[in-house]
Amino acid sequence: MLHPVNKPINVFFLPRLFTKRIFLHVAAALLSFLVLLSLAQSNETRFQQNCDYYQELAPDTTYFIYNPEYPNRYRGFRSCKWTIETNYRVNLTCNPFHIPWSQNCTQDRLSVQVNSRTTHQYCGDGVFNVLSESNKMVVTLKSPFWSKGGEFICAAQAVNSRQESENCECGRKNPTRIVGGVDAGVNEFPMMAGIVDVVLRRVFCGSTLIAKKYVVTAAHCLLNKEVSILGILLGEHDVSTGMETNATALYRVVQAISHPNYIQGTPGNDIALLKSETDMIYSNEVGPACLPFQHAADSFGGSEVQILGWGSTDFGSPTSDVLQKVTLYVLTNLQCSKRIANISPQEICTYGEGKDACQMDSGGPVLWENPMTKRLTLIGIVSRGIGCAVDSGINTKVGSYIDWITSVTLGESSGIDQTRLEDLLAERPRAVTKTASGNGAANLCEKRNTKCANGAKGVTKPAG
Repeated sequence: MLHPVNKPINVFFLPRLFTKRIFLHVAAALLSFLVLLSLAQSNETRFQQNCDYYQELAPDTTYFIYNPEYPNRYRGFRSCKWTIETNYRVNLTCNPFHIPWSQNCTQDRLSVQVNSRTTHQYCGDGVFNVLSESNKMVVTLKSPFWSKGGEFICAAQAVNSRQESENCECGRKNPTRIVGGVDAGVNEFPMMAGIVDVVLRRVFCGSTLIAKKYVVTAAHCLLNKEVSILGILLGEHDVSTGMETNATALYRVVQAISHPNYIQGTPGNDIALLKSETDMIYSNEVGPACLPFQHAADSFGGSEVQILGWGSTDFGSPTSDVLQKVTLYVLTNLQCSKRIANISPQEICTYGEGKDACQMDSGGPVLWENPMTKRLTLIGIVSRGIGCAVDSGINTKVGSYIDWITSVTLGESSGIDQTRLEDLLAERPRAVTKTASGNGAANLCEKRNTKCANGAKGVTKPAG
C-alpha cells in the first residue's frame, strides 16, 4: 500500500533535478554569450580607434575617402569617420558608390555633414556630389554586424566659392515683377533664349545662353532645319509685343553643332550648340547661365529646379506668348526608372504633380540655384516625356557633356573668361585611378588627432 506522502515527494523531486540541469545549461550559454559580446566590443573599440581620420585640405589637393578593405568590399560592422577642414568649402564626389540600400538609409549608410545642422544620408548604387556650407565636412560610414557590405571611393577638394561667385558673372537672376501665377517676371531669367524660325517668324524651341556666341539646346530641335533660317532670340518676355522690355534682340545663327553621338529617333545625347554670327551683348537683362563644372557628377536627386519656355500650357493647346516658369523636383534615376523605362545616366528626371514642360519647351533650360553662390546653373535641357504632366519629364544632363561643350566653345568669348574656364576645368573632381601605393587611392591619415601637413599622408596632388 502506497503512503500518500510519497506522491508529492516524487512529483516535486524530479522537476528540481531537471530545473538544475536547465539552469546550468542556461548559465553556460549566458557566460559564452558574455564572452563573445566582450570580444565583439573589444574588436569594435579597436576598429573605431583605427577608423577615425582628420585632414586639413589645402587648395590644389585632393583627399580620397574610401571604405575599409578597398578595392574589396567592406563587410559586417563598420563605424568610420573622416573629418575634413579647409579655409574654403569642401566639394565631395563619390564615384563609384555601392552601399546596400535600405528605406531612409537606416542600415548601411554614408552620412555627410555639410553644416552644423544638416546631414545627408546616402545608400544604394550610383554617383553623388555634395558641397559643404562651411569650411568643415564630416563623413561617416555606419553598417550593422549583418551587413553584406559594399564599396565606395570619394574625392574631396577645397572650393573657393566666394572667389568663384565674384569672378563669374553667370547665373544672375533678376527680381520678378510677378507675384504668384506661372508667368516669369520680365527678364527675370537673363539666360533664357528662344530659337526662331525667321521664315515662319515664330519661336519653336527654347535654348540657354552660355557664352557670347553660343546657346545650348536639344539636338532634336534642329532636325530638318536649315541653319540659314535660324535665329537666337534674347531678352524676350512676351513674343506678342515689343513694349514690355527694351532688351529684346535677334541674332543670326551661322553654325548648328549637334552632339556627334545623337541619332534621330533614339533617346540620348540630345544636345546641340548654336553659334551666333556676332557676339551677343550682355546687360542686366541678358547674360549666361553657369555651367555645372563643380557638379558634373551630381545626381541632383531631391533638388528643386525651374524649367522655362514659351511652349503649350497643356498638351495640344496653343503656345504661350508670355515666358512661363514651373518649379519641379529632380528624381533619382532609380526612382525615375520605376516610372519611365530607358533613362540613362546622361539624363535627369524631373517631376511635379500636375506640372511639367510641354510642347515647344524642348531645348529650354532646367535651372538649379546653387545654394552657396545663389547663381543659376544649367543642369539639364528639356528633351522628352509622355504628354504634358502625365508623368516624369526626361532632360539631357548637362554635366555629362561638359567636356564636349568646352571643346567646342573654348577660345570664344564666353560668360566665363578663358582663364577662369581653364581653372574651373582643372578644379573639377577627377576620375579616381589606382596608384602604386595604397589600395587604389592615396593613403589616409593615421588617426583622428594627427593633423596632416601638405604632402603628408592623405594629401595628393590632382593627376594630370
